[in-house]
Amino acid sequence: MKTALRSQVTETFRSPLAPGANQDTLAARIKDAQVQLEALQKITNNEFKQKYPLSPKLLTPASNPNYYSKLVDMLEKETAKKNFEAIGKKGPSFFQKLFRTAK
Repeated sequence: MKTALRSQVTETFRSPLAPGANQDTLAARIKDAQVQLEALQKITNNEFKQKYPLSPKLLTPASNPNYYSKLVDMLEKETAKKNFEAIGKKGPSFFQKLFRTAK
């Protein structure tokens, strides 16, 4: 996702500098960017979650009631693991050295 957004932003800023870029194209791109910005703001403000609430029955299916909670836990652990690994690339911190287990 980051790569797609980065390439879109790069191309968006590069193309107005290209010869033959007219005002209509620029105005359309600005309007598209504003629509995308509004959509992202709605997502970050949880407007859709408030407008379309999910029932507890949908969030805890009878066949596997803990499925979504386990999925969220797994994603949070992976995110924390990646963040910890990113810290480790900078070199071990004092606490990492202190609590490192001997291999």
